[in-house]
Amino acid sequence: MKIAVIGSGISGLSSAYFLSKKYKVDLYEKDDHFGGHSFTYEIKEGDKIVPVDLGFIVFNEVTYPNLVNFFNELKVPYEKSDMSFSVSIKNSNVEYSGSGLGGIFANKLNFFNLKFLYMIREIISFYKTAPKLL
Repeated sequence: MKIAVIGSGISGLSSAYFLSKKYKVDLYEKDDHFGGHSFTYEIKEGDKIVPVDLGFIVFNEVTYPNLVNFFNELKVPYEKSDMSFSVSIKNSNVEYSGSGLGGIFANKLNFFNLKFLYMIREIISFYKTAPKLL
């Protein structure tokens, strides 16, 4: 039996991989590289090349058991990391981190910025209200 898999994101690649154990599989991709929105970029750090995965949004062992199994089968190493978010915009006063008050107020001027304080109030309100709506 021949099977066509359309798209080479993680779903397409893993489907093609497992199906190819029993069937003839053709993998089709419209872009010039496999991997969907994920892409590994190599950065030179001193005399070392460090691979950095771009576009990989989230991964953890609890909510992605099939991906963990796929990585383990392929012997792809991975490391635990914290789930965090931060932003810093050059040449502006915009800095934010969701990792506690020290991160939220990384830019100390935000203690006196009414727009910023209003945004924080809205974030707190969202976190209180959202669970009731789910």
